[in-house]
Amino acid sequence: MAEMERYPEQWRGYEPIRPRGWDWRAFLRRLWAPIAAIGAFLVKFGVVLLKFKFLFSMFVSAAFYVWFGGWWFGIGLIVLLFVHEMGHVFEAKHQGLRVSVPIFIPFMGALITMKQMPHNAWREARLAIAGPVLGSLGALALYIAGVAYNSPHLKALAFLGFLINLFNLLPVIPLDGGRISAALHPAVWLLGFLGLVALVIYRPIRC
Repeated sequence: MAEMERYPEQWRGYEPIRPRGWDWRAFLRRLWAPIAAIGAFLVKFGVVLLKFKFLFSMFVSAAFYVWFGGWWFGIGLIVLLFVHEMGHVFEAKHQGLRVSVPIFIPFMGALITMKQMPHNAWREARLAIAGPVLGSLGALALYIAGVAYNSPHLKALAFLGFLINLFNLLPVIPLDGGRISAALHPAVWLLGFLGLVALVIYRPIRC
């Protein structure tokens, strides 16, 4: 302040820098950058990737997951989903059924399409439970690695994998648990539906 009073001409027109509020334009520019990069890649290689649905869907899903939670989360989640779906594929091959390669859908998981249906409800139940079983084993392997290397990222991915596979066991269509419960009785789907509704409307009470 004293310097400004001694040399007023040098400080004429000076305005102090004021702190800025939330810059929504900067946020939109940051959000647009990865979307534009993905779009440019798809424009250049989309025709080639469309011939390989597996690689195309994996790339798109991984890009969204990496943008949402970082590299370790995005790549790790893709691996967990892939292991889960390969459980279905291995059991389908064991039964002599023709199925597609896994197709990934951003923020919805992954799936395989069946070109042949199992011969009975028991075989369909085996086909359905193979995914959660192999997926849980994959999550267990991640947890063991996380303990061995003291990695919180690997442990977090392992718990996410356990959660995904446990959720899939809810006895309601189209989850794996719904297909498993069909071997018992379709009425079990009602219990699964009620459980799903309870998960949606439940809100933990904070002290």
